[in-house]
Amino acid sequence: PPDRLNLLFIDFKGGSGLRPLAGLAHCVGLLTDLDLGEVTRTLVSLEAEVRRREVLLAAHRAADLTAYEALEPPGPPLPHLVLIIDEFRMLVDEAPDALAELMRIAAIGRSLGIHLVMATQRPQGAVSADIRANVTSCIALRVQSELESLDIINSRLAAAIPVTRPGRAYLVRGNEVPEEFQTATLSSPLPEPARSPTVTEAMELLIRPAADGRMGGAGGGTPPPASLAVARLAEAVSAACAAAGSPAPRRPVAAPLPRHVPFPADGDRGRVRVG
Repeated sequence: PPDRLNLLFIDFKGGSGLRPLAGLAHCVGLLTDLDLGEVTRTLVSLEAEVRRREVLLAAHRAADLTAYEALEPPGPPLPHLVLIIDEFRMLVDEAPDALAELMRIAAIGRSLGIHLVMATQRPQGAVSADIRANVTSCIALRVQSELESLDIINSRLAAAIPVTRPGRAYLVRGNEVPEEFQTATLSSPLPEPARSPTVTEAMELLIRPAADGRMGGAGGGTPPPASLAVARLAEAVSAACAAAGSPAPRRPVAAPLPRHVPFPADGDRGRVRVG
């Protein structure tokens, strides 16, 4: 539930990849096309969130979030905060200092329940030594070349994943050997021989007409686009959270200041707001 897990999305592709997930009740922000000022505002906000969590844990004499969650009686809810960056290669190329600061925040905040997930379609050369030193796990879906696979998981295996197996991936924890696994996918189902039962069930659920008409698929059993399917799942999850009475999560990143300050009303001439 949102009082245990919050998601902050940072999408450098205009929000096209992560925007459908912004409808989740767990989402505390979607940041897109960040300019330098917005990047700075985000980093300052996250630094403040780290300090807030440190103060809260210190007040309850908890060494980390695990100890805090075990308190009796429990303290105020302190959900895990997962920062998810789509196409972090743009940070590497355009704002390396900001990426270094994000890595520092994630390293300090790990015991405080702050985690960082970074994704890119162009991994080669983007994973620096600093990133490798702070990253505990790497996941590689199918890549085009063995060099890209080696760059991510130090193995050629991800380049050998067949195109008929969408969602197949390898996970590497630390220096352990790669583990093959299958992720769920909301893309169009493949012909029968290549369809995973899990994927089939998910798609059939999404395209099955619902009693209230809200979750039905396109006519003729045609599966919806992936973005629409994700939006439907986000809507269903948020509806479940609302039914359970989950409160709206705290938003850790401060909203940008308005571009224009309203002029004082006629009865309020003596006061001017300054930002």
